[in-house]
Amino acid sequence: MVDVTKAYTRRLAIAYGARLGTDVAFYVFALFIITYVTEQLGLSRSTALNAVLIGSACRLALIPAFGALSDRVGRRPFYGVGPLGAPAWALAFFPLLDTEEWGYIVLAPIVSTALPAADDWSLAVGPRLQREEPVERRVRTS
Repeated sequence: MVDVTKAYTRRLAIAYGARLGTDVAFYVFALFIITYVTEQLGLSRSTALNAVLIGSACRLALIPAFGALSDRVGRRPFYGVGPLGAPAWALAFFPLLDTEEWGYIVLAPIVSTALPAADDWSLAVGPRLQREEPVERRVRTS
């Protein structure tokens, strides 16, 4: 690990930076919905938690789906989906929650967790970086 860090500091920084925006967006959306729905809208905590749970389950299903799609169309189109989609989605996120309708409250975390799934590490950044590295420097996970 020390050799890789010294030899490829720039590439590692790019890889971490590529994930930072979408990871932050995921956690902000997932955690903020609980506070906003319970404290600002006065709805039950279980409504907010169930919405986040359903959104997270959808993300779990979408990661392999986006992986299969990226195998067909290439990985490059997926790099911008999370970083560009999350700020745009924030404009629709609050109006959906403000409806106080259960279906719209569930839709908000589904979309906000799907955006980071589109460019998830396991299907976009990781394989690309691994292919670019010499065999002796590749990190093995198994």
